[in-house]
Amino acid sequence: MIVADLHVHTTASDGTASITEMAEAAAAHGHEYVAIADHASGPGMVGGVGLDDDELTSHAEAIRAADETASIELLAAVEANIDADGSVSVDADVLSRLDCVVASPHSGLDGDGTDRLVAAIEHPEVDIIGHPTGRLLNQRPGHDIDVERVAEAAAANGTALEINADPARLDLPGERVRIAVDAGARIAIDTDAHAPGALDYARYGVHTARRGWCERDDVLNAWPIEELQSFLH
Repeated sequence: MIVADLHVHTTASDGTASITEMAEAAAAHGHEYVAIADHASGPGMVGGVGLDDDELTSHAEAIRAADETASIELLAAVEANIDADGSVSVDADVLSRLDCVVASPHSGLDGDGTDRLVAAIEHPEVDIIGHPTGRLLNQRPGHDIDVERVAEAAAANGTALEINADPARLDLPGERVRIAVDAGARIAIDTDAHAPGALDYARYGVHTARRGWCERDDVLNAWPIEELQSFLH
């Protein structure tokens, strides 16, 4: 069903493999392209994990250099952080120079997160909302969201909602995916892989998408790269 992953990490943030190693692993999984989306600095990032704006710019250059010799296409991306007020932790000018922007909540995961997500969805440079509730199964429930309102905003603004396929997350879950699809929102099935082996998680995301009645046209990374780039730009 899917031909790519739009949310993977490398040693540039908290992953265990290099850009080239993640690209080779994605190719071995049969992917046609992969977005390297390392963490930006900002709310929820501790221990110096995230990249600041200057580091993100340099990292994008490294990804594009690796793309020149990779067997599949590499997208220079980022996983930015959504603050409590819905602002995004990376300067808009930096985001505009990237191929794909995933924005995710990593802090303040109590209470109602609807306004916060809608504000991020409406950011002109945000392409995908990563693990929208921020839940971790058997650890934290994540914040509450009015999924109908979030889905309607996503559809209206051309922003996709992620099924984070990590089995500790599965966020969005199937019943909320169906609401999103019914509202006309697009879905991204991503592994959030921090190591090559975690690319195997994709199957859990596909199962979740099927439970949400997703079809190919609903899922960004089931599209050829030309269709994806048209959506992103």
